[in-house]
Amino acid sequence: MTRSRSLLLGALLLGAVAIPAAGAQTSARPHAAGCTDTWKAAVSGLWGVPANWSTGQIPGNTDDVCITLPGTYTVTLAPWSIGTADPNNYGAGVAAITIGALGGGGLETLDVVGQGSTSNSNEQLSTVFLNVTETSTITPHGNLVLDSTSAGTKPPPGTPPGGAATVGGGEFLNYGTIETETQAPGDKLANFVQLEATLVNEPHASVHDLSGQLQEDAITNYGNFTVAAGASMSLIPLQVNFGGPASFAN
Repeated sequence: MTRSRSLLLGALLLGAVAIPAAGAQTSARPHAAGCTDTWKAAVSGLWGVPANWSTGQIPGNTDDVCITLPGTYTVTLAPWSIGTADPNNYGAGVAAITIGALGGGGLETLDVVGQGSTSNSNEQLSTVFLNVTETSTITPHGNLVLDSTSAGTKPPPGTPPGGAATVGGGEFLNYGTIETETQAPGDKLANFVQLEATLVNEPHASVHDLSGQLQEDAITNYGNFTVAAGASMSLIPLQVNFGGPASFAN
């Protein structure tokens, strides 16, 4: 059962809805973490390619990751191969992440692309995830995209089904933009994306739910929050408030 403590809305929002914040306040300015692994060049590329990172390795659980080099480019997180021991890695776990330069022009984007994949044990997987354990930041030049994809409502035999994109773990401070979208509303495995982390949408920041269903756990909104026509938002106890009520405080 979906429960909500929303100040302005119930468990579900439908249609073209914009939620402006009243009395916007903020706790801190965005800042970069002490980067231990940094996106190396201001060009688009895949998260799962070691050469794209300053350490020459894909970021791991103890890394403070920075996608902060000024420019306009997209880092795509999708299932990747990292060697014969684990050829079907379908997500990333890091300590913290900063998305977006601290100044200058451009737009730095992290796109979490939900795709179907097959595990080493031949299990069909339907989620691509980014988990963080500490507070993470999207700067005013940063953009986080959660994007689900699909192989179709009935994929061919042996083809992985569609997948959802999930971000979870610690708190996210958004000073930039978050966009969510789905590509196949008819595919039950790819008609939603999830924000399982506590989100603080700061003044002048934006969350745009463009299509499909955005499932969320705990949000405090000081900025702009829009749900497009035909899209929906559900407040569901996920990772942060599992067993307790979901919340949207405006």
